[in-house]
Amino acid sequence: MYETSKTAQVIKEMQHYRLDILGNRKRLDKARLKSPNVKKAFCLDLKNRLSVLDNSDDREDSIQEKWDNIKDMLQDQLQVTYRTKDKEVKRSARKDKRQYLEDLAKEAEKAAILTEREQAKRWVLHFKEVLNCPEPDVIANPEPSEDDVNINKEPPTIEEVRNAIKSLKTGKAPGIDSIHAKMLKADLDASSKVLYNLFLVIWKEGDIPSDWSKDLIVKLPKNGNLRNFDNLRGITLLSVPSKVF
Repeated sequence: MYETSKTAQVIKEMQHYRLDILGNRKRLDKARLKSPNVKKAFCLDLKNRLSVLDNSDDREDSIQEKWDNIKDMLQDQLQVTYRTKDKEVKRSARKDKRQYLEDLAKEAEKAAILTEREQAKRWVLHFKEVLNCPEPDVIANPEPSEDDVNINKEPPTIEEVRNAIKSLKTGKAPGIDSIHAKMLKADLDASSKVLYNLFLVIWKEGDIPSDWSKDLIVKLPKNGNLRNFDNLRGITLLSVPSKVF
């Protein structure tokens, strides 16, 4: 009877914090992993899913297929909503900072360009100017080292993968694959094993998943007129598993 009641409680919590899609992007409420029941259920399901991937290692899947399987498994694992917190923030903002938000919205509307396509083209030009430096007048020509550098060319060990996952900062936003460090840290043994197997294939074939070469640029406003593109700065979000590699 106790086990049945405990199981029902776990199921109830997991159902309460199930998947919610905001726009086209899936969000993870990391705070839910602090609940012992939710984390236990997450880790159990994670092990089951990873065991399926581990048992399929004999198949001749490409690196991209292996990565897609890992990514899909992690993304489907714990996708929960920020809707409650979002409502609380909006309610507080409407009550205490209504005028500030209205002024900010008006400024943003003035800064908007006529069409989304024109705006996207303008941002592409802006970041090309900001991120690409002109060719130097003098080409660097470093002299070769006289001593041979002893570089370890062996693939990473599973312990190195585990330590790399442990060192990830959990307060950072995920990249284009929506995989957060908290998801990898929920079960270090399972995550280390599945990423280690992927890294061995990458090391052998010299290729990486396409997601790892794609970055997300997020625009953040600075002080000043938002109609001036220089008053917004861009930050780049990288794939978290690529940082482990």
